[in-house]
Order: sequence, then structure tokens, then C-alpha cells
Amino acid sequence: MKLKNIVLGFFATMPLWMPICTVVGIAYYAHKQKVYLQTRLNEISQKMVVELATQQQLKIGITHFPKQFSVRLSCLHQLGFNGQYEPNTDLMTIDSCIIRNDNETRRVVSHELGHLYVDALNETIGFGNWPNFSNKNFAQQQAIQLVSEGIGEYFERSTHPREDNFKDADWPKKVDEFSILRVRYVGGFHLVKPIIDSHKKAGIEYLITNPPQEKDLLDLPAYQRRALEQLEAKK
Repeated sequence: MKLKNIVLGFFATMPLWMPICTVVGIAYYAHKQKVYLQTRLNEISQKMVVELATQQQLKIGITHFPKQFSVRLSCLHQLGFNGQYEPNTDLMTIDSCIIRNDNETRRVVSHELGHLYVDALNETIGFGNWPNFSNKNFAQQQAIQLVSEGIGEYFERSTHPREDNFKDADWPKKVDEFSILRVRYVGGFHLVKPIIDSHKKAGIEYLITNPPQEKDLLDLPAYQRRALEQLEAKK
């Protein structure tokens, strides 16, 4: 017997109520999921953001700017990350696949609040959206990404503490190796930590307005020392 006939025979003998129940069940589940996502989005945008921003202000010693921004839920994990902040649209996106895990959601939101802060800070001092990769070569883009994710990690770890387990000896010897995620995130945190620890907002402003140049990427401890010396001289 052909497969087509088997399938047709199956549907011919199926009780009439079964397809109806299936459609109703799918519609009900879709409605429940929509309600849950909207409820969770409201919790994140109206409560969680405020709680985490308040904690960051106390832990880091900065004040978040009264910047208007939007939060949305979208499936990001297939792209390899759980959160994203877009400075051009002031839009924070959280991976909808993690929102049932409250601790993971809070960790990601905390990280993205760091990106929101530096974008607002750069706008406040008159330099527009940040980061901005226009007219930047590969090395300059890597340096900006290093600072950007390092600051994001710093804000994240202010509410979800983890040790700095990156060493100066771990820095890449080649510029193209700065695209490695561990270098960009964990190494970025290692780079910005002493600067922000010592100088708070001024340290963050220095990092985004004076990011490492191509030659600095091959000697980041020297860049770090220079940043601290220059910031100390301004006190």
C-alpha cells in the first residue's frame, strides 16, 4: 500500500473532534506563551532594570543617566549571545530563551546596562553614540570592542561577582587574536578593572575617548599604566 493511501486512511478514520482539539490546543498554548512573554518583558523593563541599575550605582560609584531606551525579547542564542544593546536605536534585546532563568536574565541585563551607560555618557559629553566603528580599521575596531565588552563585564560583575582570572601573560601576540571571545570579554574586564576601580566615571570616560591604539594592543599593560598615570594627574 502506498504511503499516500495510508495517510489518507488515517485521516479518514480520525474522529472529527481530534483536529479541532489540536487547533484549539495550539491556539491556547500560543496565547499563554504570548501573555507570559509580555508579563516577563514588563518585569524586566519596569522592575529588573531599575533594581540592577540601583545596585550598580552603589557598587561602582556612578550615576546612571536618565536615558530613554526600549527593551525587547528576541531569540538571540542562535547568533551566539544572550543580549545586545544597539546605540543607534537605544534598544536592549534580551534572548527570549533565557528568561525563565531569573539569575541568567539578571546577569545579561546587568551587562547590557553597562553598554547603555557608556552610550549615554558619550552622548552627554557631545560625541554621539558609542561604540562607533565608522572609519576605523580592523585593529581600532578590536580595541573598541575590547573596551566596550570589558566595561559591560565590569557592570555585570558589579552585581554578579566573579574573580579576574585573566593574566597579562594571556594577552595575544597578534592583533587578529583579539577577536577571541575570552580575550574580548574576560581580557576586556582585566584591562578596564583597575582604571574604573580607581577613577569611576572619569575612568570610563577615559577608556571610551582614549581607547587603545593599534600599537597599544601589543602592550596593554603599558596602556593601562599610562591611563592610570594620566587620570591621577588630573585629580
